[in-house]
This record gives sequence, C-alpha cells and structure tokens, in this order.
Amino acid sequence: MRGKFCRQAKDGKKMKHKKSKTLTKGVFVAVYLAVIAVCIALDQLTKQLIFENLLHATPGESVNVLGKFLRFYAVYNEGASFGMGKSDAANIVFFIITVLGTPVFCFMLWRSRTRSVCGQVGFAFIVGGTIGNAIDRAFVQTDAGKFFSGKVRDFISFSIFPPIFNIADSFLVIGTLLAVVAILFADSDALFAPSARKAQEDAQGENQSCRLPQTEDNCADGEQSSNAAENPSATEAQGDVVAEEPTTEKSENATDNGKKGEKDENR
Repeated sequence: MRGKFCRQAKDGKKMKHKKSKTLTKGVFVAVYLAVIAVCIALDQLTKQLIFENLLHATPGESVNVLGKFLRFYAVYNEGASFGMGKSDAANIVFFIITVLGTPVFCFMLWRSRTRSVCGQVGFAFIVGGTIGNAIDRAFVQTDAGKFFSGKVRDFISFSIFPPIFNIADSFLVIGTLLAVVAILFADSDALFAPSARKAQEDAQGENQSCRLPQTEDNCADGEQSSNAAENPSATEAQGDVVAEEPTTEKSENATDNGKKGEKDENR
C-alpha cells in the first residue's frame, strides 16, 4: 500500500504542476498595461465630459442624476482621496507620495504574476487610479500661470456618503480591497488561505509516510505487498511451492537411509 501511496503522491505533484498556469512575462505586461490604461482613460474621460463640459469646471455647479441620491457636483479636491487633508503643504506631500508610491505598486503588481488574479487586478487598479489623480495634481490649472496646483477634479456625490470623489478614487478603493483579499485569502501564500494549509498538511502526511532510509526500495516493497493483497491466490500458490520443497528433501533422505540399511544386511 505504501508503494501505491508514493505513486499517487508523485502523480498528484505532476498534475498540480500541469494545472498551475502562469501568464508569460510578455503577455502579463501587455494585459495589465491595458488594464491600467483603461483605468486612466476612464478617469480622464469622465472628468473631461462631466466636470469640464457638463459642470463647466465651476465649483458648486451640480446636476441631479438620481434625484438627490446621486448627483454630479463639481469641486476641486485639495487633499487626498475623498477630500481628506486639505492644504497646500498636503498637496505637495500627496504628490510626492504618489510619485514614490507608483513604482512600489508596480512592483507589487509584478510580484502578483505568480499569484491570484484577484491581487493582479487589484494592484493594476491601484496603479491606474494613482496615475489618474497624479495627472490632475500636476496639470490641472485653477490659477492662471500656475503649473502645479495639486488639486484633483471630483464630481460624484451620494447623499448617503458625504465625501465627493471621482473614478480614480473608485479604482483606488476597489483595488485596495482586492489586494487585501488576495494577500489574506486568495494568493497561494496568503495568510489565511485554506488551500495553502491543506497543501501543507498533505505534504507533511506524504513526508511521514515515505520517510524511510531507502525510499525507492520501500516503495517497491510496498508495491509487492499491495500486489499480494490484490492476488491472494498467487500468494497461496507460492506458499505451496515453498511448503513442498521440505517434503521432497525428507523423502530423498529416507530413500538414502533405506539403501544404507540394505547394504548393512547384505554384509
């Protein structure tokens, strides 16, 4: 039985290796560059169509979409996402954090290539949302002749959610949630992944069952014992052959003794 178990363990490893599919580097880069580009394009397009054209880039201008529940309300955000931390110093700090943080998020995205799709999409959304707001901070001019304003165009307002935000903020929040889920549950090396714990337990059980001085010989002995269990008739036949050998030897010894006795009588 041990031999069969060893074979099954090796076959299981091969099957897992075949089933694990990872995008090649070129395909991975192409796919998630496209995802990031879509995030940036949606953010900038909605800001242009809604903030600039519909709301005329006028702070305080509003249009009801679903009554008072959802409306477009123009505002220049001078702080972080959802209007947090409004000040000129904060604008500079947030822009520096954006510039320094984007490569970190890109590295986390690349690191997730061999992990779950959940984390890959999450970090791609974070990169896209970060770049979308960084474009506003660097190029949106609210004062004539001023290149860097540090302000972001926000226009989405819900009555049940006081902060006003934009599409880039939405990508940032969704991406952060997906990344947290991946790190905690979805990735192969996640902190609370049931599959990872199960694989570890299976590996420990396999090591305990095959932890012998000569693994291949023991597995071969296990195969012989398993074959014997499956074919009891063959085992009995071998036993009969072994049992017949001593009987034959006894009859030959008796014949020799008889011949010696006859020789003694003739003498």
